Amino acid sequence: MPTPQQLDLTQVPMLAEIIIRGGDLHDASANVKQILQNNYQVLSTRYGIRGLSVLINATTQQQASYNMLAQRNPIFNRKLSLSVIGAVKMALKHAGFGVIIIIYVTPSHDLPDHHTLAVYDVDPLDEQDKPLSTVHRHLPDNAAKAIIIAFNQVVDNPYPKQRP
Repeated sequence: MPTPQQLDLTQVPMLAEIIIRGGDLHDASANVKQILQNNYQVLSTRYGIRGLSVLINATTQQQASYNMLAQRNPIFNRKLSLSVIGAVKMALKHAGFGVIIIIYVTPSHDLPDHHTLAVYDVDPLDEQDKPLSTVHRHLPDNAAKAIIIAFNQVVDNPYPKQRP
């Protein structure tokens, strides 16, 4: 099983990159928190990691609009929830998760800009003053709520993939 590469989130331009999650994270008729938690529990069979599926521009040499990302990565959702990486990182920090989020590069043939967002706990420093962190196997309630808040814009998907 290949070990997925992690995005370097220490670069300011990377924090300003658009991040997309399929669906309407502000749909009052759906239990969005539960949907996120159920989706987080799905293990990526190709990479062996847990997290949420998101789309982020994999071509870091140039920025991409959500329109361009939707065109390059056809998904079934009629709505897209948008944010920037920095906003997601800050929302999770305010929810008590420190500043550690990991975004793994997990492309597939149909989704070249696919990434996996994993939420980590940040534990107190150990005796060697090295931070300890553990990936969550299930998405905690307050992390799901923070993600919903961070994805503050919902738009129509300009290129929804037709269901078979």
